Amino acid sequence: MLRLELLSFLVSLGYAHVLRTPSFDHTSLLEARADGYDSNVVKIDAHGAEHHQDFYKFLTRPDIDAPRWNIRKHNKSAIAPGYWFLGPYQDPMQDERGGGWVGPHIYDGNGELIWSGVPMLSGFDVFDFKVSQYKGQNMLSMIYRHENGILINSQYGLEEKFNVEDEHARLNMHDFSLTDNGTALMLKTFTKSATEEELEAAELDYECRVHYYGFEEVDTATGEVLFDWRSEGIIGLEETVFAKRPKRACHRDGGLDYIHANALDKFPDGDYLLSARHCNALYKISAKDGSVVWKFGGKNTKNSDFKWDGHFSGQHHARVRGQNSTHTLVSFLDNAYVPAGKPIYSNEMSRGFLIALRTDQEQMTAETVAQFDHPHGEYAPGRGSFQVLPNGNTFMGWTSYSLFSEYDTQGNLILEASVRPELKSYRSYKFPWVGHPTELPAVKSVGVATNKNKTVTTSIHVSWNGATEVTTWKAYHTKDDGSSEQLIASSPRTGFETALTYEGYPSYVVVKAYNSKGEELGKSDVVKSIAPLNTYNEAVLKEEQWQQDASSAEISSSALGMPVSVGSFSIAFAFGVLCCAIGSLVGFALWSARSTMAAMANKKPWKKTSYEKIGDEKDDTDETLVGEETEQLFHKKRSLEERDSDSDDGEV
Repeated sequence: MLRLELLSFLVSLGYAHVLRTPSFDHTSLLEARADGYDSNVVKIDAHGAEHHQDFYKFLTRPDIDAPRWNIRKHNKSAIAPGYWFLGPYQDPMQDERGGGWVGPHIYDGNGELIWSGVPMLSGFDVFDFKVSQYKGQNMLSMIYRHENGILINSQYGLEEKFNVEDEHARLNMHDFSLTDNGTALMLKTFTKSATEEELEAAELDYECRVHYYGFEEVDTATGEVLFDWRSEGIIGLEETVFAKRPKRACHRDGGLDYIHANALDKFPDGDYLLSARHCNALYKISAKDGSVVWKFGGKNTKNSDFKWDGHFSGQHHARVRGQNSTHTLVSFLDNAYVPAGKPIYSNEMSRGFLIALRTDQEQMTAETVAQFDHPHGEYAPGRGSFQVLPNGNTFMGWTSYSLFSEYDTQGNLILEASVRPELKSYRSYKFPWVGHPTELPAVKSVGVATNKNKTVTTSIHVSWNGATEVTTWKAYHTKDDGSSEQLIASSPRTGFETALTYEGYPSYVVVKAYNSKGEELGKSDVVKSIAPLNTYNEAVLKEEQWQQDASSAEISSSALGMPVSVGSFSIAFAFGVLCCAIGSLVGFALWSARSTMAAMANKKPWKKTSYEKIGDEKDDTDETLVGEETEQLFHKKRSLEERDSDSDDGEV
């Protein structure tokens, strides 16, 4: 009967397909690490010979140093769509800016970088980096520098930030969530001396500084604290499994971290699910009075309110997956690892659990619905994540090397990926995402002499940090002010940075992004190309002529008061000739009028003796005006002759 009721519940939640007998097959155990806590600082040599093999380097964004991936796809057709979200860190207690790889990153399903938040967030750690709903919009949410829960919008601008209202507490870096009811859930930590009653219950005969935990539910619109809870006086010191030598922790380690709360969620009935890592337990906290409704897990099976034939320890990322009148479905990562001085292992490897808790009877029971073993039979020594994807797949984060794995609805491993450098990510997620960055695409254009310095090949690299809809890049030859454009290269987007090639030398370029419909999404600033060393290269000289011709055509167009597309040289040339003709007629008319007036006054006709002397007569203003017109006409004619000569030589 119990099995039928559970099956009915799972069907209603869409989980019936994963109900199976757990498998404990695994590979050899990982050697126990002596560091205990996940607190080691990873050393990265940014100038090492192998650095480029472990990190992406981009010509257009030298400020980004994104980790590369090792990827194994076991069943491509079963992999759920979505981008990968992770926040690599090298020092979990970072107090100064890190390298170009520290911070939030988004990758596509092939491990190609989509967005790096390192420049925006100055290379500082972020935790719990994921997509959340805020005011009906998808936002990037994360905990930044252990200080704030922040939201970044799809334009990659800071939308909002949150912090706990308790002035005596600090934000806990483990969990920051937004609910469907317009509230934010935040964990907090505060330190104080334990009371005599607490010490007596824990059988401690000395004073002890204790790290207590709590949480707040805050209205995101008003900032009002709707619920405030503290572990002090509710979860006793005697429930900890962490400290074998509590006296040392009480005095030398800043305080006894007795429960280490690391996950917070909300039940449909309004109560709260709290994960206490150092108690090996999940607690249901009453939204009415803050009391403990039930506890799943604990120091041993006798401490749990549920009868279960399994066990877990050091767990992370507990979440409520469903609830009805008889059952509650929860998921979490069983790290099977407690860093209590020398690490304690409760299982042969870390694993993900989906557990059905029966809560409608006096003897409450638990049943394993699904189990997802570490793909390498190893441990996630600290941190990790468990995500259920929209198609029913399960996405597990294992922290070390930012390893994650994806399992299909039957529990089969279909994808695993890890970064090449030894960087960790607190949690790993997969989400759909659409990004529309407000910053412009970044471009670098470099001309290189080829064919024994007779020609130039220009490489144009372009990237757009965070743009998700670009399918095509097009490069245009232009002037320094962007007033003319001529298409010179086009290429499908090939990754975070795409290279376009042009046989020639455009001294200025602009690059535009297009989506799959051919719509322009944005364009770069006008960028000056780096010229080849040989400035007398034929292609360089040809480019100088192009710039001159484009400028002349614009001047001609402006003189007539008619806007002309300089991209068509033939039209510009025709207007140039027309302007010259008009100038000639004006000059001739003025010269004729001047000659006629001189003859009528019995004076010698004005006669041009040399070009340099035009306008030298100081006593005749009209003559000066005629000289200026003639000089302009001379320049126009000379320009026209030079242009005709160039056209004959093929230098257009």
